[in-house]
Amino acid sequence: MSSIDNQQLYRAWIGKRDADRVPIVMMHEGLGSVSQWLGSGFPQTLHEASGRAVFLYDRRGYGRSVPRNEPWATDFLTTEALDWLPRVLDSEGIDAALFYGHSDGATISLEFAASNPGRALRVVAEAPHTVVEERTLQGIRDLRTRFSQDGRLRDELSRYHGAGADALFAGWSGMWLHPGFSGCDIRAALECLEVPVMVIQGGEDPYGSDTHMRTIAVLSRAPVAQVWLADTGHAPHRQCDAWLDRVIRFLSNEER
Repeated sequence: MSSIDNQQLYRAWIGKRDADRVPIVMMHEGLGSVSQWLGSGFPQTLHEASGRAVFLYDRRGYGRSVPRNEPWATDFLTTEALDWLPRVLDSEGIDAALFYGHSDGATISLEFAASNPGRALRVVAEAPHTVVEERTLQGIRDLRTRFSQDGRLRDELSRYHGAGADALFAGWSGMWLHPGFSGCDIRAALECLEVPVMVIQGGEDPYGSDTHMRTIAVLSRAPVAQVWLADTGHAPHRQCDAWLDRVIRFLSNEER
């Protein structure tokens, strides 16, 4: 646990840092956390397969970090990418890293990389959002219905986010469904993106389509590797056996 602006953020490292090998920074999804990452086993797998240290942290309002002390805003993803993430990296002494982001975390990673090409050397974007897509909004509407009617979803989120689960869900879903929300439209940033990207997208993802993969491929100035998993949903990292080798080769600069 470490503090930025007197706000405590929970962090975790997997593996020993090596001065000769930049770490992998993992950015969690919109309702995710360090504990959920670790529970999937994927960060450990990524560390063992790559030989790199892996860094994770809970954003404000998530997991074991401090609750958000301000209302959710339409630019919350950009604020995380351009304000909070650089300061988290500074506080950990991370000058440069490889990034693996999931969903909202992928969007944050891409926007950060577009503005900080010297610090983000490569980005793996799993189920990213590049624009506000109706499919995403409908998926969140359905999730809201589940949250209000099915206590199991609330219990699951409470397991990871504690007493702040209700506030997190209300704030995050409320902003995504706000009529004026355009905070995940990162097309302008993508036009400045100069670092290689690998996009991983599941064909059965209820929160996004191949629109985002194609948008990144068209707008980015750097090579974009595309991994399309037709039978996979929103969290491909839970079924990574078939494509993990490609990710490791990409992060090792052996696949473009």
